[in-house]
Amino acid sequence: MGKLAKRINRELMRTTDKKVVLFDAAQRTSDEVEEFASVERMIEDGKHPAHAVYTCTINLTGIFSDEIVELPFLRDAEKFLLKALKLYDPGYPPLSPITVSFFNHWSYFDVRFGKDSETLGECFLAIMDNLDFGPVLSEALRELCRSRMGLYKVEGESGGTFRIRELVTGQEYNVIITSSFRPEAGCLALMRILPPLSAIPSPHIAVTTPYVAIATPEEDWLQYFERQKILPGAPGAEVRLHQHMKYGKNAWYWSEYFFYAYINHLSNAIFVTGLPDQPKTQPQHRSYTGGFH
Repeated sequence: MGKLAKRINRELMRTTDKKVVLFDAAQRTSDEVEEFASVERMIEDGKHPAHAVYTCTINLTGIFSDEIVELPFLRDAEKFLLKALKLYDPGYPPLSPITVSFFNHWSYFDVRFGKDSETLGECFLAIMDNLDFGPVLSEALRELCRSRMGLYKVEGESGGTFRIRELVTGQEYNVIITSSFRPEAGCLALMRILPPLSAIPSPHIAVTTPYVAIATPEEDWLQYFERQKILPGAPGAEVRLHQHMKYGKNAWYWSEYFFYAYINHLSNAIFVTGLPDQPKTQPQHRSYTGGFH
């Protein structure tokens, strides 16, 4: 537990006045966690049960984060979020290539603050034992905190579940793509996938709208990872890949790539082209020299 999380935990334990923002955030989050009623409604609306639990968890993380960043020692987080919201205006193309699903997962679980480099999700996780959360939501939040984007190649499909392979590690997963996008075999897509929960057997869940990489072949991406010193099969490659895909070279690295690499979209997928370390290959970047417009 980092310094920010410890301070939040101490403040929560000391707080008794409901007018104090920290207590209000915790109380509001706890009150809204009639989580299984919410999950049940999502399932009735057609969500897979695991996806419903993850969705409920990130919604609660958002409620907590919106309140908690008003604390003086989290003002840097508030400033960052306000800047990111103004810069990207997350939604969906053509208004913005930064989707709400990407923005929320990135800003809550990847962007780090404070001397101990903590995410807002990790701060929320630190106080869960002091709130009336069940084990399923706690597990879901832990998995969200561990999660990252990844680059996957689609190998095939069976009954609505897709078999994907991560490009660098070679690890294969069976996934449900929650946006309803149905990629063809060979498609490369950048997605955040989450594992099955202990109480809910399921395939992995792709929780973000896929960013589909087009006109940038697999070989170019492997060369990109090689430039980042991430080589398939090399010692430490999985750790370096995790760090790179989760945190990038800076907090803005992946959000800037998706913003500038945008080329087109469907209602359930966004198409990007180019490489993150080569702005001249990204169609919306001022340095772009390619043929897409």
